[in-house]
Amino acid sequence: MKNIDLQEIAVGIPKLTGLLLVTLPDCLPYQAWTATDTEDGAEEAAAHLGILVRTVRERAAARWPAATIKQITLEMAESLVLLRDVDEGFGLVCQFDASLPIGMARVLAAETAAGVRAWAWRNLESWGGSATMDDTP
Repeated sequence: MKNIDLQEIAVGIPKLTGLLLVTLPDCLPYQAWTATDTEDGAEEAAAHLGILVRTVRERAAARWPAATIKQITLEMAESLVLLRDVDEGFGLVCQFDASLPIGMARVLAAETAAGVRAWAWRNLESWGGSATMDDTP
């Protein structure tokens, strides 16, 4: 899969501090964007975040084996981290400032995941779309 323009998708989303596109179910980092645009440690931070989300997914699957996990929300002292499925094989981790109300963070994460899916369908043939495709699924 080609890269998705996460910076373009992140424009205008309040209190968003980072986006991480991960492979599912293993949560390996595929692509990342941070609001600060610093590269120092960004790859390592993305890897740690992927491990954290994978651990939560594995524990939830062990506790509720029949459930399909489509979303995860983690509340931390300084941030809210939300995982949403984007498409088969990919998930989007959205990191927001902790001052954002959790309900708003959930709405914004769902809309952002839908935005990533729509961008991919419009621009990437590997997602089933093409550069000339006008409609989104």
